[in-house]
Amino acid sequence: MQKSEKPNNNSPLVYVGFPIGTFITLFFLLLSISGSVTARNPTPQEIAADWKDLSLGHDGKIVYLTRESDEVMVIDLSDGVAHKIGDFAVAKTSFGISGSVKWSPDGRRITMQNDSTVKVMNADGSGVTTVADAVLKWDLIVNSWSGNDKIVYSIGDTIMRAELAADNSVVATEVLVSDPPVGGRGYCSVTMSGDYLAYIDMLGNLANKGGHRPLVLHVPTGELRDMVPRDSDGCQLRIKPDGSGTVMYCEWTHYRAAKVKNWDGVLIDSIPIIKDPVDNNAIQHMRWSNDTAFMTVMGAPTEPKHAWIVRNADKEYMYLGDALYHPDLWVNPDCGVSHQVAGLHGTNPITVTELSNGAIQITAHLHTGYTVRLYNAGGVLLFSATSDGTRPCIVPRPKLTRGLYIIILQTAEHMFIYKTPLLEK
Repeated sequence: MQKSEKPNNNSPLVYVGFPIGTFITLFFLLLSISGSVTARNPTPQEIAADWKDLSLGHDGKIVYLTRESDEVMVIDLSDGVAHKIGDFAVAKTSFGISGSVKWSPDGRRITMQNDSTVKVMNADGSGVTTVADAVLKWDLIVNSWSGNDKIVYSIGDTIMRAELAADNSVVATEVLVSDPPVGGRGYCSVTMSGDYLAYIDMLGNLANKGGHRPLVLHVPTGELRDMVPRDSDGCQLRIKPDGSGTVMYCEWTHYRAAKVKNWDGVLIDSIPIIKDPVDNNAIQHMRWSNDTAFMTVMGAPTEPKHAWIVRNADKEYMYLGDALYHPDLWVNPDCGVSHQVAGLHGTNPITVTELSNGAIQITAHLHTGYTVRLYNAGGVLLFSATSDGTRPCIVPRPKLTRGLYIIILQTAEHMFIYKTPLLEK
């Protein structure tokens, strides 16, 4: 397995809006420097080990459809344990294999869609329920969540939203889009974030020597905006899960620059022509995680075949292998249970987060580098680490037992002292 250099101790954890063109360029430059990806797929345990380096305290799980065995698999990135949680056939469309699986924002449920059905199940594979039949027969079969309890999907000429009960049964449905598609092939690549719905009118610009029309609808007002001129083309549409209406799409040929535009249609970034370094084929799919600090990137000639996870802040990446199709990464953005502690003296608070893996994350809300030292109530130094002022410090679980601790945070000019109980639950 090939991957980039592990993040150094000064790599930031704070993730901001990313320049996608730059990150894709650097991402593949890194791949070219480190050599081509080996044919051997990493094991789930190896993937989890790489994720610990990449995520710096984030939880994470991957769900994906196998292309040969029609299995739905989940890898828990905390320990590398892989589970088969169900069976679901990938779609056979006019443009090759398609279909998708998708985590709910809270990671509790998973949707599955192919060319004939939409289903939902709990994250452990239980409670499988059919949401809709007779769905999309063409390309780009992607559905979406609208919050944690509603599914958005295409049934050809119509885009629906179904509300789910706790047992996954459908309690209500509503039509979000019912206008006949210009292209006659239907609506596809459906994604939703907040009040914004992104979808493609397949071949909607063909009469104007274009192709697919990537559209964004503001559902409350009904305002619809086309992201491309009528003689242009755009597919593989994805909307950013931050409620901003920002969309990312590429040319359906995958041999022209991809684009990211905001709701007003302003070009935010242009993604240059890029190649899968394994087979030298064009990249086809780029998908934001629910935590936009991470993306999945896939590529192959007619179906996504090789997959990576990319950390957007510093372009570090990890290879997932070539047996995955449409992997969907769910990241817990909360990391764990946090509480702020007041200083014995000084005014700058810190946040102490007890992570789900038992470690402790110490975050100082400063804009400068600092050193953290953790002492037990008897004054024994248990842990020391430095930060550049943007990333937190992670205290491993074996260092800690239940009790009262003293945290000393020191910058070049000031010292702050805190006391906090840890591991009380």
